[in-house]
Amino acid sequence: MEKLIGLLHLCRKAGKLKIGQKAVLSLRTGVHQPLILMAVDAGSGLKRKLAGCGTLTVGWSSEKIGVILGREKVSVLGITDCGFAAEIKNVMKSEGLLVI
Repeated sequence: MEKLIGLLHLCRKAGKLKIGQKAVLSLRTGVHQPLILMAVDAGSGLKRKLAGCGTLTVGWSSEKIGVILGREKVSVLGITDCGFAAEIKNVMKSEGLLVI
C-alpha cells in the first residue's frame, strides 16, 4: 500500500495526476488513453460516464483516497503518463488492491 501511495504522490508532483470527476472526464477527449482509477464506492452515474474507458477500481473508498491526497473525498483519478500508469497497475496487482 505504501508503494502505491508513494507512486500517486510522485505522479502528482510530476503533474501527471488528474483528481476528480471534472478533470478526469476532460481526459477522455485526449490523444492517448489515460489510466483511470475509481474508488469502490464511486457513484453509478460516474461509472456509466466512464464505461469503456479502461477504468480500474482500486480497493479504497473515496474517503481513503481523499485522505491520501489531502482532500475530502476523491472518487476518481486519472494518470496521464504511460510509465506511471504501468507501474501503478503492477503495484495494484501485486498488493491485491485491484478490484475486478
